[in-house]
Amino acid sequence: MPELTIRKTRLEDLETVMKIYAHARAFMAANGNPRQWANNNWPPESLIRQDIADGHSYVAVTAEGEKETDGVGSVALEKLPAAIVEANSLAVDN
Repeated sequence: MPELTIRKTRLEDLETVMKIYAHARAFMAANGNPRQWANNNWPPESLIRQDIADGHSYVAVTAEGEKETDGVGSVALEKLPAAIVEANSLAVDN
């Protein structure tokens, strides 16, 4: 099983993060929780952008190969190996 890595969200993750929120809103509405995040635009993109800029947003990613979400896992596949070698540790935030 691939190792899960938690790292700070980057602006290039924004589109995927917003899709995850949209999925969560739809799931909650379909499963008896229609009032939480009832506004179809909550949280707004501007808030997520600010959280990213402030370093308050994180994503969990796995590096599994070519099936990764472009711009999220693909970045990990490109950059993490060198970061791991440079840090001599798996604990990297890249």
